[in-house]
Amino acid sequence: MLTKVKFHYKNMAFMIAICFTCQAAEEEYYFDPTLLQGSAYSKSIASINGGEILAGEYIVDVFVNDTLIKSSLKIIFKSINNGKQVEPCLPLSLMQEAQVKSLSDKAVDHGKSCRSLRQWVSQGEWHFDRATLQLRLSIPMNELIHRPRGYISPSQWDSGVLALFLRHNTNWTYTENTDQHLHSQYLWSGINVGSNFGLWQVRHQGNLRHTDSHNQGSDWYYTSVRTWLQRPISAINSIMTLGDNYTDPSLFGSLLFSGIKFATDERMWPQGKRGYAPEVHGVAASSAQVVIKQLGKVIYETHVPPGPFYIDDLYNTKNQGDLQVEVIEANGKISHFIVPYSSVPDSVRPGNWHYSFSLGKVKQYKHVDNRFF
Repeated sequence: MLTKVKFHYKNMAFMIAICFTCQAAEEEYYFDPTLLQGSAYSKSIASINGGEILAGEYIVDVFVNDTLIKSSLKIIFKSINNGKQVEPCLPLSLMQEAQVKSLSDKAVDHGKSCRSLRQWVSQGEWHFDRATLQLRLSIPMNELIHRPRGYISPSQWDSGVLALFLRHNTNWTYTENTDQHLHSQYLWSGINVGSNFGLWQVRHQGNLRHTDSHNQGSDWYYTSVRTWLQRPISAINSIMTLGDNYTDPSLFGSLLFSGIKFATDERMWPQGKRGYAPEVHGVAASSAQVVIKQLGKVIYETHVPPGPFYIDDLYNTKNQGDLQVEVIEANGKISHFIVPYSSVPDSVRPGNWHYSFSLGKVKQYKHVDNRFF
């Protein structure tokens, strides 16, 4: 009985060894060209078996640094090095959509409608997945026009439609004394009326008051608070106001005046440019993950391509401590550095500026009626 059991284990070990031997000797998949007899298969069948990319036109989805920028785009793959390799020929329109810098200095040669990626970006890399038809371009961040979080091109801003509106906040009180046959009523209404004509906007604020009592009779009163005409100026992220307005209260007390005012309109800034937060600069040796922490909590995380990178659209965290930055490379290597966080009230991010310019005449301020600048 013991001999049979021992012989059975030997057979099992022998069968397992045969299986591993067969697996180790397994060859790559091969497409039999005899299935295509009668067609011109002989020139390209070796490329199919080897997984090579053939020259020709492909309809692809284009990604730049893992972000989809164009779907179903026709790209021509051209042969290079005497037909030994192929590379995509990328048109100028695609590079413009990818926000590549200094395209005017890299104008396409006469008679050429496209260029290789290295001719557009010296450190650019590309990878084409033939199975999914995805063309992935890796371009260093310092070669791209940076767009902060929430950026919308001014060409896509909507000035609105021709309109006339009226808003009000009305309170009405009625009191009656039945014994003395007396009554009184009081009405107050805050009125906001305006109209839009393209980029020009007319606004008016006023108060309507009505009293009606047995002793004082009935009276109507209307007080004009202010009337103004305004227009946005997108080129300088500002708004111009003509008429009645208030001075900027950030440094001094606010005054009502009649005149002209130019001031920054932060609503024109992208979300990633409002408030204040420091910029983070670093270098990635490979495609890397960047994690930014503050007080031990993750406040920002992104992926960057190889090369120098910078992040300038962090959320405004109100100066809650220095930033700890981790750069996690593709091979698992992690590097750390610290970015100091220090600011004063009304700080703005690098490249931004905030201003207010007023010229006019003071109104309704302790009998003062002076012109000012």
